[in-house]
Amino acid sequence: MKLNSYYPEPISAWAFVEGAIPETGTRGVTFTRQSATVMRVTKSGHSLVNGMYITYDGLTGTEAYLNGTWPVSSTTGTTFEFTISGAVIPTGALVEKNGHPTKVRKSYNIAKVGRLYDGRYKFYFTREADDADYIAIGNAVYNGQTYNSALWNNADYLDMNVGVGMIGQTVKDFTIQTATNANLNVKDLHVAVIGGIN
Repeated sequence: MKLNSYYPEPISAWAFVEGAIPETGTRGVTFTRQSATVMRVTKSGHSLVNGMYITYDGLTGTEAYLNGTWPVSSTTGTTFEFTISGAVIPTGALVEKNGHPTKVRKSYNIAKVGRLYDGRYKFYFTREADDADYIAIGNAVYNGQTYNSALWNNADYLDMNVGVGMIGQTVKDFTIQTATNANLNVKDLHVAVIGGIN
């Protein structure tokens, strides 16, 4: 999709993400291995529904198998399941970890979106980009107010921890930060990618 005749680069991907979903926490959480790739989480009052994603990040050693953004399924009022890939869930004792959920409301060429932690989101392309020479622009809604990435350098807004900036990119994915001097977990996040696909 071309923007216009004056700026011929295509919009190669976009997504509308709900990011202000409560974390699972570690208190009152139980992990139960269902199979080599399926984990059941028991947590009373969790906010997850089928079709969401849950992200675990920064784990090392025997817990590293959890790192990634995984699709959520089989939700009930007290349990949900997620399926991992590229690793095997161990059969021994499982240590409960805090999960960061996201919901992708609408998207184009975005397979999934993970919340690494509050304010930082990783977007995975459905179709890889041809190169990493693209930009991501965005708009975040926090506490009912709309903040645009064009205001990134406006001092009046920096004190309110606003903005959407890209902080890493490859042909497979990119990461954005929704704040400057603190982490914001935004209610709504809109991101579009320009370029990268020939």
